[in-house]
Amino acid sequence: VIATAPFFLGLFAYFIGKKQSSLEKHSKELQDKIKERTHYLEEKNALLFQEVSQRKQAEIHLRKAKEKAEEGSKAKAQFLSTMSHEIRTPLNAMIGMTGLLIETNLDEEQQDFVQTIRMGGETLLTVINDILDYSKIESGKLELENEPFELMEPVEDTLELLGKKAHQKGLELMYHIHEGVPAAISSDITRLRQILVNLVNNAIKFTDKGEIFVSVKHLGIADSLHTLQFSVQDTGIG
Repeated sequence: VIATAPFFLGLFAYFIGKKQSSLEKHSKELQDKIKERTHYLEEKNALLFQEVSQRKQAEIHLRKAKEKAEEGSKAKAQFLSTMSHEIRTPLNAMIGMTGLLIETNLDEEQQDFVQTIRMGGETLLTVINDILDYSKIESGKLELENEPFELMEPVEDTLELLGKKAHQKGLELMYHIHEGVPAAISSDITRLRQILVNLVNNAIKFTDKGEIFVSVKHLGIADSLHTLQFSVQDTGIG
């Protein structure tokens, strides 16, 4: 028994050494994997930090660009408002004076000249109002009026304004207000007139012969609000 003790001790030491070697190898493999994983995470963190920084920079640039665009839009709206006011003041005076002049003792040719001046001034005023309205729409500041007026007024004004232009092309301008349409309504007569002038003007532009017909229909009523349909038909292309 005493003779075999060194043998078992040696065998035990061998297995202990082998186990320790295996543990050391496994420990080294784990350390290598941890290092590799740590390096991978550090790279990912660096990329994530870079991406977040780039997004923050992009947000800053986008905010600055938005602020700059809003400032430009505001400046443009202010400029258009000022210019339109400066132009409309003398233009309204000119239109008013032609209205007075046409009521004086003029021969037929002179009346045609004055009427042409008046019509040109009113058309230009409509264009200026369109530009100003577009600017207000862009800035979200367009407000519609709500005042009572005779429905026939904007329709007849439109046909009177563009009648000479249609006559020069040999076109006939007509309108019809269908049954059930109220004689007076509360709305924005200026915007309605602008829309009708634009539609009838385009119809004259693209119609070489025939007629242009403006009609107003009553589509219904709900909560004391009337729904009206204004349409412009022509015999032109399209």
